[in-house]
Amino acid sequence: MNLTRYVESKTRADKSFVVNAIVNQIRDASPTGGFIKKNSLGEWYEVGTAMSREKVGHALRDCITEPLRQKTKATEMERRSSLKQAQDAILRTCLPQPNAASPPDSSTNTADADI
Repeated sequence: MNLTRYVESKTRADKSFVVNAIVNQIRDASPTGGFIKKNSLGEWYEVGTAMSREKVGHALRDCITEPLRQKTKATEMERRSSLKQAQDAILRTCLPQPNAASPPDSSTNTADADI
């Protein structure tokens, strides 16, 4: 629901409003504030509103762009496969193909020439 609202937002201010609403929902639902981070000593502490908003914004953008990344990867794989097939076709038409049906040429056999 929030992702849809974020995607449909036309302005940066509208997107910011959605992010703020999510931060507030999480803070209201959690008795300790909902946004924590581990410091260099391994201790957890509550982060401020600015970092909370930044993390929610990143999460929303990641949700939007991940399907696009997957599509791009699939398209790239298809492109590489097509390129490989084209290269193979060129090699088949440009390189001489061995003819397995014809017997070896006896005139080139030098082993019996001295007898």
